[in-house]
Amino acid sequence: MNQFIRSLDLILMQNFLRADTIAKEHNKQQRKKEKMEGLPSVRSELIAKLKREVQDRTYKVKSQEIADKITQKLREEEAYTGSLRKNRWTA
Repeated sequence: MNQFIRSLDLILMQNFLRADTIAKEHNKQQRKKEKMEGLPSVRSELIAKLKREVQDRTYKVKSQEIADKITQKLREEEAYTGSLRKNRWTA
């Protein structure tokens, strides 16, 4: 009888943990959804602005901005790989 009660307690605890995990995951997904709700409007506004600029022939390529971003990305990648090389284990 005691073994049966222990087994039942274990099953109930597992089910509680599963339900708790499911509830936490649901809450996490809900928070993500709430954060994402505002993004499509921002994106659609930017796309509409870009389309207007292209149609009006007022769109200008910001080559210096693009070059700066590429350079920054390359520096970040180099810093990351450099830090990996420093921490490499040697045999």
